[in-house]
Amino acid sequence: MKWYLVLVVVIFRTNIPQVVGDCNAEKGKTTCITEDLLHMLMNRPGSSPSKCECKDRNRRTAFAAILKKSVNPNTNYVFKFDKVEVNQGNNFNSDTGLFTAPTDGLYVFSCTLTVFKTGGASFYLMKNDKFYIRGYIVHTQHASHTLSVVMGLKKGDVVYVKSGNSYVVQQDYSYFSGYLL
Repeated sequence: MKWYLVLVVVIFRTNIPQVVGDCNAEKGKTTCITEDLLHMLMNRPGSSPSKCECKDRNRRTAFAAILKKSVNPNTNYVFKFDKVEVNQGNNFNSDTGLFTAPTDGLYVFSCTLTVFKTGGASFYLMKNDKFYIRGYIVHTQHASHTLSVVMGLKKGDVVYVKSGNSYVVQQDYSYFSGYLL
């Protein structure tokens, strides 16, 4: 019985990576355990951080852009969000207001428009020149409306924001953003 137990311990002991920590009372038990686990994961046999083959690393795409100046668009005007804060992957064109999907996948888009004219204002999130979702603002003074949606896109699909009628859209309070999930 004793030999069986020793054999099991020897077998398991040879397959478990050794981690030596420098824990002390100042660091605290949780910190030491976390550091030891991180060290163990990073130094496990057969792995190397330099050999990481993350296929999604180069697929990242995200953008966020703001209207730099107020506009009074006509119906069917494509908004040019021209103050680009983020454009990872360079898939958003601020000159045209168009986002072009670099790869198939699920994307999240959000658009907020702020208007300061009495009446109603409508706008559309478009996919490949087809209506996808509508926003409508009813107001007497300054008002905002936000659209947020998850959208399945194929490589080359185009998404943009279009006006539904004529109204004044306020700069710095209107934006368009999106990213690949």
